[in-house]
Amino acid sequence: MKPAATIRLSEEEIMTFIESKAEFEALKLPYHTQAVERGIKLVTEASVAVCGEVARDGFICTRQKSRQNMPTYESKKEFFKTARQQQSLLWQSTGHLLVQIKIGSYFPYILQKKC
Repeated sequence: MKPAATIRLSEEEIMTFIESKAEFEALKLPYHTQAVERGIKLVTEASVAVCGEVARDGFICTRQKSRQNMPTYESKKEFFKTARQQQSLLWQSTGHLLVQIKIGSYFPYILQKKC
């Protein structure tokens, strides 16, 4: 996996820059975006979690695939509507009494069997 600054350069161009010791004018890339911050955080976590290039790349690919499987919501209202629907489905399937605790979202806690 090549760094973003050199991804569009061929191996020969990179070697030319190294041999000539000329100043390399880096590409102007966005660096104040959430996507870039997420990428930096992900690479940092990967380097701490695993050693070796192959293991690190596998860790990053696995993490990105798992994030793609997560649901996305257009608004907070849509998120809470989905959470309530999931709670009612859980109630119907398990028959347990659930308590809602609001800390940014709803978390079901099983307290006792339904009488």
